[in-house]
Amino acid sequence: HRFTSAKQPFDRSKYMRKSLIAQSVAAMIGGLGLAAAANAAIVAPAPGTLVGLVPEAVQLVVNTDSIGHINLVPYFTTAGGNDTYVNITNTDTKNGKAVKVRFRGASNSDDVYDITVLMSPGDVWAAAITKDAATGLPKLNHNDKTCTLPAGVKNVFVTTRLDSTINAAAKAVQASEGYVEILNMADIPYNAAPGSLYQAIKHVNGVAPCTAAPLNALFTDSTDYADAQAKGLEVPTTGLMTNWTIINVPKAASYTGGAVAVEARTAGNLAGWGNIVLF
Repeated sequence: HRFTSAKQPFDRSKYMRKSLIAQSVAAMIGGLGLAAAANAAIVAPAPGTLVGLVPEAVQLVVNTDSIGHINLVPYFTTAGGNDTYVNITNTDTKNGKAVKVRFRGASNSDDVYDITVLMSPGDVWAAAITKDAATGLPKLNHNDKTCTLPAGVKNVFVTTRLDSTINAAAKAVQASEGYVEILNMADIPYNAAPGSLYQAIKHVNGVAPCTAAPLNALFTDSTDYADAQAKGLEVPTTGLMTNWTIINVPKAASYTGGAVAVEARTAGNLAGWGNIVLF
């Protein structure tokens, strides 16, 4: 990672601990195996099926090339005057991606905010996590032309998962730092039909139309693989890459790095497909 600063408003030792946590989470995910890691029903073709010449994955591996099905940002913070910027790239120029971006609190890995980002092929989604002046909570700003669910561009983090016995100020402190999970839940393959999900999320002149009907269909869980395909989804393949930056403007400091990437692979260590987990 690259650190450039004349002053140190940012606890580097705390970051390094979070980086080790991210590596440990990645190792844990890799040890679980694909089927054991899923909490919802399996939505996928028959085992061993080739999907667009991509074979079924049977293991999860940390990819040192920083591209995968899962990205883990080791640390975000809005404490101490810091803002955090996250840039997710879909390096797949053929398929769109339905990506879950989930922010976890540092104290107990509580879910403090999550959003679904529907990325166009070759798309980059940029977001900033800043402190909301009214509540003291982190706020996700993503004034981007990529479709998201929910669709708002300024979303304050939530505290319902945090300790109910602490007050609002303490909850704001707990929500102000943590780590980020970025998960490819499903691919969105090419479809020429005007009303398809692909056409709804595909950028045209830099803007995705985000057509309501195919996006709203995603709010109903897929009952099986055929149903998921009918909604415009396909099994997730590799392609996600994420970079993060923490900036403290008043103190002229910045810290940046790449996310840990976990890739679903075949027994022969090639990138494969996983289960559709968009629910």
